[in-house]
Amino acid sequence: MMLKRDPFALIFERGDDATRLACLALFDLADTPHGNACLVRLLKQQRVDGAFPSQFDPETWGMQETVRHALLLLKVGMPATGVNLSSAANRML
Repeated sequence: MMLKRDPFALIFERGDDATRLACLALFDLADTPHGNACLVRLLKQQRVDGAFPSQFDPETWGMQETVRHALLLLKVGMPATGVNLSSAANRML
């Protein structure tokens, strides 16, 4: 399949931190300075109750966003029993 444009430029210029980190993780590049910066910014978005904000209404939590980000955090090596993932899992219960 041939693409008309390079999708990575679009992802890194306009994508959110979760999308950028997922792309970097796909190529085993999550543990780079750019990947670590995306991870830090993603973790700063996590709410006190463990959830991640909704894409449509940042004042509320989003189930889809919390699941997506929790799975991404697992993929990049965050400990499953760590505070970020366990609080996200508890919020979804």
